[in-house]
Amino acid sequence: MVIREDDPNSRKYCDGDIYRNIRLHQRRGNVNAEEKWRSRLTDRKRNDLVRMESKLRRLNRGFDQLLPFIGLWSSLKLGYLSRLFRLRCPEELLHYLDLIYRGCHDILGGYSPHLLDASTVAELETLSPAFSLHDRELIRQMMHQRRIFAAVSQQDHRDRILDRILTRGSGRILSFHTFFQDCIFFEALAIPLRNLLPSSFKGTVREGFFLNYTDANQKDSRFLIQTGEDSFRESFGNLNTRIEHGYRQLALAAMRDFPALSGLLPYQNKKDREPAMCAMRKARLYKLADLALKLGFETEKIHEIKSLASNPEEHATQEFLRELYDIDSGMAHGLAGLVGGRVHGAATPPTVTQPEFTSDLQRLPKKLRCNRPACDSYENDRRSLYIDVLYNYDPPQRSHVTSLAIQRDIFVSFFGESDSTPESESVYTLDTQSPGSDSPPDGCRPEMAEYEEADPYHSRGDARPSSQARSSELEDPLARIRGETELFEDVVEADGFEGSAAPLNSINRLDSSKRPSMAIKEFLSNKHVLVLYIQDSRQYAKFNSNGDQKNMFECLARSLSNEYRFLTIRKNIFAVQKLRGLWFSALKYKLIIACRKRQVNNMENDVDTLEELYSLLDS
Repeated sequence: MVIREDDPNSRKYCDGDIYRNIRLHQRRGNVNAEEKWRSRLTDRKRNDLVRMESKLRRLNRGFDQLLPFIGLWSSLKLGYLSRLFRLRCPEELLHYLDLIYRGCHDILGGYSPHLLDASTVAELETLSPAFSLHDRELIRQMMHQRRIFAAVSQQDHRDRILDRILTRGSGRILSFHTFFQDCIFFEALAIPLRNLLPSSFKGTVREGFFLNYTDANQKDSRFLIQTGEDSFRESFGNLNTRIEHGYRQLALAAMRDFPALSGLLPYQNKKDREPAMCAMRKARLYKLADLALKLGFETEKIHEIKSLASNPEEHATQEFLRELYDIDSGMAHGLAGLVGGRVHGAATPPTVTQPEFTSDLQRLPKKLRCNRPACDSYENDRRSLYIDVLYNYDPPQRSHVTSLAIQRDIFVSFFGESDSTPESESVYTLDTQSPGSDSPPDGCRPEMAEYEEADPYHSRGDARPSSQARSSELEDPLARIRGETELFEDVVEADGFEGSAAPLNSINRLDSSKRPSMAIKEFLSNKHVLVLYIQDSRQYAKFNSNGDQKNMFECLARSLSNEYRFLTIRKNIFAVQKLRGLWFSALKYKLIIACRKRQVNNMENDVDTLEELYSLLDS
């Protein structure tokens, strides 16, 4: 890679340029050059960087994987690093940085990361092409007018990149700008959660809750899912699922009440009134502690907060009276007890309303597509910020995404998606490595190499433009991580696909004498494992339904996703499934069939019955 060095005029570099060159020289062991770049920073930024390198080592990997994408770095602000220290949430921050990497990697595929320029990043960040028709059309126009990816000249390459942008994940297009803006809002969630942990605890917030989960108030393998302010339902799950659900539900509770719990207000217009909850911090903190106990978490701080009041409405009334009047404490206590009791008996808690993630009305400005919501949206949004709502997300495409869709995307950018509905045991995508581990969660990502200036359209990544010749035999993308993943001794045969049990987590070939339709029919009549079958190469891989296999399955699916679409068969119908949530579809239907995108597009017009599908698979 060509690194921009000093010139005689000693031009002024942005923070991103400086940090990026520091890390590149550091990785190469070039101490003199590294120190030269460090000297360009102010003392405060230099100290913050040293602190991050020692205290938040896990984030180094998150930033390092983004070094090849030069266009990202112009919006990096080293002055924001001090915010990251206060959070004590490196796992969530790393998850967000991983999503930035995956977004860039999915868009560029085998193209050089240098093609992603700063202007393109600024134009695309915060857009939501998956569900916003306006954003989709805007991206098409920008590509047509060469406002994005200006360095890509050939039209077929531009068309391919455009298709990847429009078919990427369901959320916003992320960048360092969205990262640091969303961190401002995330801080308003992290601080209240940290206040429930012991003051002496030195670990991360996530580690603190995992270590202080006692399973109290839970029954057997059941746990509570909050569905409204004071309403819950029961679900089932293993220990990790119960803790993970509980931790995320506490984060959502802090998100609903962030003005009262953190003091950070929603964005306000001059005519907006402040949310009434801002003067109710103790009452909302009490509710948060009460929820933590209900979900199975116990610390001295939680019990201490709970012991302050048996009636949070009474405390809120006392605070209100003291703010407005110079009143005797005894009288305030008596009035608060009377009013608080009446309020508790008469008030109706807000209910979960029908969520609106898309709309044909007003478009949100860029300022409101990251960070916290506007005041006029906050009250409506908070009524829907529950697990059941946010993890059942498949809105219709409309002109624009709403404030609620932005709040949901901020939440999952830090905490991860759920691959199943909360009615069943859920498996989450967030890195849940043991405390103190620095190993990357995504085993199928190639180690980031030092990128060199090469052919302007091809990097040394693990993908290539589909216009290049490709062997019908699929290379095994699981080989590199197979040795790092625990394999199960009780290998089960995939009936129909094999005569004897082949290994798990490997690419196997269907016997040439076997018709795919017969293999599939036999498998579906007696399915014991999960199978991903690749139609054009007659290859398959099988997996156990254990959550430990999820990483291997998703690695294979992602390696196919640029050129294939995924089908499932249920009874007498077939359906196309999205990459997002494909693991859950595999758990549900047991068989995933990967077909070329062009072929699936033809199926939607030409294939009406299951037998016609089988005939096509056999051809």
